Amino acid sequence: MKKVDLTGRKFGRLTVVEEAGRSKYGLVLWKCACNCGNIKIFYGTNLTRGLTTSCGCFRTETTVKRSTTHGQFHTLAYKTWGEMIQRCTNPNNSSYPDYGGRGIKVCKRWLMFENFLKDMRSRLSHNLSIERVNNDGDYTPNNCIWADKFTQARNKRIYKNNKTGVNGVCLHKGNKKYSAYIWLNGKQKTLGSFDTIEEAGIARKEAELKFWQ
Repeated sequence: MKKVDLTGRKFGRLTVVEEAGRSKYGLVLWKCACNCGNIKIFYGTNLTRGLTTSCGCFRTETTVKRSTTHGQFHTLAYKTWGEMIQRCTNPNNSSYPDYGGRGIKVCKRWLMFENFLKDMRSRLSHNLSIERVNNDGDYTPNNCIWADKFTQARNKRIYKNNKTGVNGVCLHKGNKKYSAYIWLNGKQKTLGSFDTIEEAGIARKEAELKFWQ
């Protein structure tokens, strides 16, 4: 079948710039410029069938617009949620390389602001920002906590012998449970034993807010 030249054609928000080779399956790839300024490569078949019409910015904008009828637009919670969505989904966001660019996602439930507010409202406080317990994990209810800048800075310093990647959390080989602990006045205080690393990490961070202020 003769290849169709898509150069210059528009598909939704996308304008085809030039051919960009072929995929490993032999499908033609096209470099496209989005109205938002982003440049990405897409399958020609997805463009012509109407499956791809933007670089992803339309989905982000739709998500935001869908959540502007709740009266929370100018609140701390909404600002936090919006910034979280942007750095995980918008390639033009300055923080995207450290989040969406390395695979960090927002869970499907939290794509709706109302769900995010419901899950995190009880822990919401001014001067705190959202933090993931597991820095390689996604934004989910079980992996997020509110923390101040002091706590966040302290948590970034992971000891080399820490195998879990979360400060104050270790895995017991015997019972396969995660223990959380914190140092107070030179002594180690045990915070409990947990089934998941996320639960242990949250217990540790809540203890930091309680004892290290």
